[in-house]
Amino acid sequence: MNRIRVAEGRELGSIAPLGIGLSILMLAILGLTTSSISVFQLQARLRTLAEFAALNAAATGMGASEFLELGHPQGFKDLKLQSQTQDDGLTIKVVFCSSWSAPFAGYLPLQDRQICATGMARAVR
Repeated sequence: MNRIRVAEGRELGSIAPLGIGLSILMLAILGLTTSSISVFQLQARLRTLAEFAALNAAATGMGASEFLELGHPQGFKDLKLQSQTQDDGLTIKVVFCSSWSAPFAGYLPLQDRQICATGMARAVR
């Protein structure tokens, strides 16, 4: 039985509830940290792709949609070109978006999100 007994002025009891609570808390922190890192990595990969597409467009004049068709980037879910603009005639701005889903989707109540990243390059004329 798990009764608290008083023996010689001290209490004897179980620390199992404390251990279970700390384990649950650590698992939650681990899940949220892993999800945050996953979002950060996806955003960084999208930014790299957008910057490379912008540099390619500035150097060759090829559009970002053609860049996607020729490059076939892997590891992105629902990758799409959000926009490609050239406002001042020299600066090319490319925005790519992709869907993100939680690494532990069955265990964490997180919905899929759309993550976007921007890349810019200046054309030399």
